[in-house]
Amino acid sequence: EGSYSLHVRARLMMDEGEYASAHELLHKLLYSASHELPEPMLYFVFCDLEICCKEIDDFKGAYEYSTSKMALLQKMLG
Repeated sequence: EGSYSLHVRARLMMDEGEYASAHELLHKLLYSASHELPEPMLYFVFCDLEICCKEIDDFKGAYEYSTSKMALLQKMLG
């Protein structure tokens, strides 16, 4: 299954309120060696991971993904 379809599946899980499952899938997508994500997609994965972390009360994780998201945005705009 491709990275785009995995991301869409995770977003559908989020829409259903299944944030823990979506977090697990997004984390797998992010750290899988077989997936080289383009930077714009990586930005949205960080955004979704931040949301999932907030929803499952992992505020440290939310902060870390927020920081990664902002650093990537700076890189893309710079």
